[in-house]
Amino acid sequence: SARHGPLQEYFVTALFAGLPHDISDALVRASILEHFDADLFHAVTGCRQPQAMLDRIVRDTPLMTTGERTHWMRLHPLARDFLSSRFEQLPPRERRGLHTRASRWYADRERFHEAATQAQAAGDDALAQTYAARSLWALSTAGKIAEAREWLDQLPHAMIDGDLGLRLVAASVLAFSDRNADALAIAREVLDEPDTTVQTRATALRIASGSAVFADRLGLLPDFIARWPSPAASSRPSTTCC
Repeated sequence: SARHGPLQEYFVTALFAGLPHDISDALVRASILEHFDADLFHAVTGCRQPQAMLDRIVRDTPLMTTGERTHWMRLHPLARDFLSSRFEQLPPRERRGLHTRASRWYADRERFHEAATQAQAAGDDALAQTYAARSLWALSTAGKIAEAREWLDQLPHAMIDGDLGLRLVAASVLAFSDRNADALAIAREVLDEPDTTVQTRATALRIASGSAVFADRLGLLPDFIARWPSPAASSRPSTTCC
């Protein structure tokens, strides 16, 4: 950790204390971000010339790392750890406001996983849950099952039960975990509902079939195959999206 002992002394005396106040203040506020570009840096810190400031930090200090062929950058882990300790000394209201700014920036760009994380840090659990629900499908299709499971475990049951699309997304996440039996149960519940669309049934059948395989219940597959919609029916447009 860079919060105690010789490392903290190094950051305070050799680096942090020598920075102009506008740069040190901006870095403390940017420490809530895992990585950022000039636009996100500006949205959170309010810096008027973010690119010029970032270029100066990269040029004059070892606090920042940049990737090749990308405009995204991140704080060095030790520097971020030290700066986070300074961030925690800011007034609670200011800390919440900074997390809210970051959450709004991510949500405007449909990066709902990051938006949910920042909303949660701001103490807005309801907004965090809303963003988390919207992030589940993207996380699961990107193979980030662990992250999807973490958010799924935090969502209220009433939110999931009241949204058919969200129930199927939840089932798809559980299907790739040790809870594939739960995924199978959700998919079968959806299949038994009389007013589901053809497309929704097809999605539920895919989840049910995969869950049955993972749960070692291969005897269920013939029934699922028999209930599969015809190609003509599956190609009809639908407003349901999962």
